[in-house]
Amino acid sequence: DMIRFDGSSSFDGDPRFIGKSSTEENSPEWSGIVSWIWDFGDASPPATGPVVWHNYERSGEYVVRLRRTAAAYDKHWRTQNMSVIVRIPTPLRRLTQGED
Repeated sequence: DMIRFDGSSSFDGDPRFIGKSSTEENSPEWSGIVSWIWDFGDASPPATGPVVWHNYERSGEYVVRLRRTAAAYDKHWRTQNMSVIVRIPTPLRRLTQGED
């Protein structure tokens, strides 16, 4: 199943952006974030954007990293880590008579 990751509520720490939530730079409610880069912790290519979807192929615990770049302070960036536990059910196999 696809998992939705949402970083759209992130905002730049500059006081003029606090409480703003738009991801559109031309909006008066712009949050000050200019890029979002997602690392899903499973060696897949990174994804970009405030909201992304990802599918894990194996069960396990993954550390997802979101790197946000802010417009203020000469485009500094912050990284946020989160843990994701994925459990992919094993398909049941029907045994036929004579199989062990």
